Amino acid sequence: MNLNRIGLVCVVSLLAACGQNGAGPSLAPAAWGEPPQKDPPAWIVQAAADPALACFVDTIEGAKRSDANWQAEKSAPIRVSGWSVDSKSVDPIQRDVVAVLSGGGQRFVFKGVRSDRPDVRAAAQFAQLGPQQAGVTVEMNLNSLAPGKYELSYVVGDEAKAASCDLGAAHAIEVR
Repeated sequence: MNLNRIGLVCVVSLLAACGQNGAGPSLAPAAWGEPPQKDPPAWIVQAAADPALACFVDTIEGAKRSDANWQAEKSAPIRVSGWSVDSKSVDPIQRDVVAVLSGGGQRFVFKGVRSDRPDVRAAAQFAQLGPQQAGVTVEMNLNSLAPGKYELSYVVGDEAKAASCDLGAAHAIEVR
């Protein structure tokens, strides 16, 4: 077997393992630069805030931080990294997540990918639950969004049970 073939096998194996967390069916991870879903299903739109759902954004790669919000060029994708934990869940494996950008009377939905976050699992407020797959990464293609300010939130769950978590004005994204 030559080195090129070995390299190809390694890449294919790595890609096959991406997004698999052992948690059962989940939303497929978004391809980098994949456009958002423009007409979200009712369960996403109707997801209510739940005080047991804790969420945070660590960083937004590809966007610049201003005093009031994040600023991003619509011509370049961004990557939102953070976490979410349902503290009242009896199952430590956290449910699927999507990010929602709301602004100008429209909502845009981006699929999130879960990952392990040992720092979140070890946090005092979550120690009893020991959440697995608390990390959230969302890659966003902003090409289809009109310039303007968009509020960022996470919706965690599925058609059967979903809750929203507003990430606050400090994490609003201004698309230019």
